[in-house]
Amino acid sequence: TVRDLKRVNAAIRRARQDCALGVVIPALDPKSLVLLGHSDASLTNGQAAEPTLERLRSQAGYLIGIADECVTRGHEGAWGPLVWRSMRLRRVVNSSLGAETQGALNCQRELQWTALIFTAFLRSDFDLARAEEQVRVLMLC
Repeated sequence: TVRDLKRVNAAIRRARQDCALGVVIPALDPKSLVLLGHSDASLTNGQAAEPTLERLRSQAGYLIGIADECVTRGHEGAWGPLVWRSMRLRRVVNSSLGAETQGALNCQRELQWTALIFTAFLRSDFDLARAEEQVRVLMLC
């Protein structure tokens, strides 16, 4: 549609304005890397004047990064973004805890998928039938 075309053009215009910026993913030792998920959500942040179903929808987002294992012990270390997303939650909730929980579950699903892919790349002995036990080794948090 014309609306979609305008949105694509606006995205291209913003990308050209910020073309000097980049996403840096640090070089990490595969034996000491971990994947970290961060999520946040807000309750019923719609803009409509009346309490319609769309108005009651909450917003959530997550960021999945790759980091050195020392970060999980409270030390400073290399960290870089891999996956990020912001979305309206599928279900209407009545509390901030409900919105945060849905957002965290979305993050966890993406984190599991990302960890599975990383494990398949990093382990020559990767076996999909044993994926659950193999992925746990990579995902320390």
